[in-house]
Amino acid sequence: MININRLVKDYSNTRDLGLIFKIALPIILSNGSLTVMHVTDRWFLSQVGQVELAASMSGGLTSHVLISFFAGLIGYVSALVAQYYGANRPKKCTRATIQAFYLAFLSYPLLILFIPIIKYVFIWTNQEQELSTYASLYAKTMLTGSIFFLMRTAVGSFFIGLGKTRVILIADAVGTLLNIPFNFVLIFGKLGLPKLGVKGAALATIFASFISFVILFFFFLRETSQLKFKTRRLLKIDGEIIKKLFSFGLPAGLEPFLNLFAFNIFLQMMHSYGTDTASAIT
Repeated sequence: MININRLVKDYSNTRDLGLIFKIALPIILSNGSLTVMHVTDRWFLSQVGQVELAASMSGGLTSHVLISFFAGLIGYVSALVAQYYGANRPKKCTRATIQAFYLAFLSYPLLILFIPIIKYVFIWTNQEQELSTYASLYAKTMLTGSIFFLMRTAVGSFFIGLGKTRVILIADAVGTLLNIPFNFVLIFGKLGLPKLGVKGAALATIFASFISFVILFFFFLRETSQLKFKTRRLLKIDGEIIKKLFSFGLPAGLEPFLNLFAFNIFLQMMHSYGTDTASAIT
């Protein structure tokens, strides 16, 4: 029989727990970056109107439901990178990450296919026409820029696998902070740009995510990384790694997809009660 008290006594004060916390804390904070960006979008849109505020919630969640499946599939590469890194096979670390990039590029056209039909999510739930139009616009814009979320997931998973999660936190923090001025400029039409409203909020989040990706990709391609992991020489397709990503990544992507899908059904039903109710639950 397992003695719980003994386990706690033996392991609660070890350096291992401190190391786990050191690696996990930046991931926890980084996982909230996209949520913070969406909240920022909604705060700025609340200055525009109730309809725009509510639309950013329903449109944002609907697009995130679709993206979450592919992000979970691609993100499983972090486990493979960690396995190869622990086995002292740095070439495999890079090759696995490159396969994740290939999956991101393959996933993007599938997400684009949903753009013409995503409006029916809001139509079938009998939402007000203006709310449905804005929600559809926000969701379509987010899906158009989803490639940056997928690529950021791929390269971020490389650093998670290596245990260098502080890099991810820095990249996401910069993107989250830049999302604020991006929202201000694009939503309200500053610096000579047109007033984009809901579409501007979505574009601000996309641009901020692109900045986060660029920072992570810079570290990925940094000279020391190229020397150790030989980034430039491992571009070939690896069927073994792709198979592992599908075998274990599909369940990893399906779990958040189903959770968000169920919650989104509830949300869209609430939005069918009108703009006042929709904005109140946003």
